[in-house]
Amino acid sequence: MSEVESIIESAQQGEEDAWRELVIRYTKVVWAATKSYRFSFQEREDIVQEVFIKLLHYLNEYDSTRSRFTTYLTIITKHICIDRLRRFQIHPELPFPPEILQVLPQSQVDNKSGHEETIELLQKALDNNLTPKQRLVIKMFYIEQLSYEEIANIVGQNYDWVKNTLHRGRQRLKEVLSRSIRYQD
Repeated sequence: MSEVESIIESAQQGEEDAWRELVIRYTKVVWAATKSYRFSFQEREDIVQEVFIKLLHYLNEYDSTRSRFTTYLTIITKHICIDRLRRFQIHPELPFPPEILQVLPQSQVDNKSGHEETIELLQKALDNNLTPKQRLVIKMFYIEQLSYEEIANIVGQNYDWVKNTLHRGRQRLKEVLSRSIRYQD
């Protein structure tokens, strides 16, 4: 029995140290498997966490005679990424997070000719309803696709400030768009 198989078997029996070792050893494998799906850094972090939560529930179903552990883990990751894409109807041509795009009418998001109108609506919501700091952080994160660390360095703030400002800006944007859509209907 290999060292990895031994760790897996111990984790299957509920040993926390073995589980922790699996997470430490295989986080990079899961992270790499999410790369081709064009998720943001934060979404990829969420997916990695979701993969290990799912693995915790299905670890006892792993059979080393059928596949290597990395293959098993990569398949779980792939399924979670595809589910997330389906669930959130991600549209790469609309550079905004799924939780904001979900507020918009599906027909407006799906219709390519409506993307110009959608981007205009999002731009108005950004310009007229967010603080200058929220607007700056949202544009840097979603449009320029900078990481939290890069934004923090540029604006001279810390990681937590960027994370909180981005969160508050997203929440405000969702509220404004929800209200705007209700008034249009």
